[in-house]
Amino acid sequence: MTREFELPRDPFLGTKLFREDPTYGPDAPNALDPEENEVAAFLDKMNELYPQHYALAFLGLAIGHRPSTLRPLRRKGPTPDLVFKDDGTARLYVRRSHTDGGQEVAERIKTLAPITIDLPREVADVLRDHIAELEKNAITRASDLLFPSTRTGKLQSKTGLAKAFETVRTKLGLPKLTPKAMRRTWKDVARTAGIEKVVRKAVSGTYTDAMEGRYSTARAGEKRSAVAKVVSINTASGKKRKKGAA
Repeated sequence: MTREFELPRDPFLGTKLFREDPTYGPDAPNALDPEENEVAAFLDKMNELYPQHYALAFLGLAIGHRPSTLRPLRRKGPTPDLVFKDDGTARLYVRRSHTDGGQEVAERIKTLAPITIDLPREVADVLRDHIAELEKNAITRASDLLFPSTRTGKLQSKTGLAKAFETVRTKLGLPKLTPKAMRRTWKDVARTAGIEKVVRKAVSGTYTDAMEGRYSTARAGEKRSAVAKVVSINTASGKKRKKGAA
């Protein structure tokens, strides 16, 4: 409309979307805090209380992907999405999405372009152990899925993992936490680890700076360090001026 009618401004500027994500504050960022070692504690408690969801949570926190792209991953069949290598590592193909509550799967992901991720041995070993457990059960053994429902062998519902997250975070005394915390946590941990932005985007599938910022939370330690660096520069400049004046 702005282009066609040569309007001076976009008439939809300021219009809110019908479905907006909640704004996460510093006290409830919907992410685990890498500065407080919350990730390891969360995974340990998940493994203790919900071992069937442990591998999914581990993978989600390792690659920062949405639950909707993890649920339809296939470990076998004509087109497996997980392929183990002879050197102990594995390759993961993120190319499908399960967004509704049924069993339909979209043969594409939100960013449209499929994502290929080479997984280190540590992640591959967790997935191997998970698959070994699936093979012990006739229902899950018959399923091609990497994270099938243990009751039906079909796609998991959204509620199963959500309930597990809620129980674990309550046990640990953490603020509100949903499965989307895996993506938000990955962004914070990757940034803390000093991983280049181009690599962070390539792994997690976030292709714009706006979305990169939307899924990130500046932690207290990061902000404190930033202020300290600025103060260091400021005071160093002041000392140089005093020395020159003297």
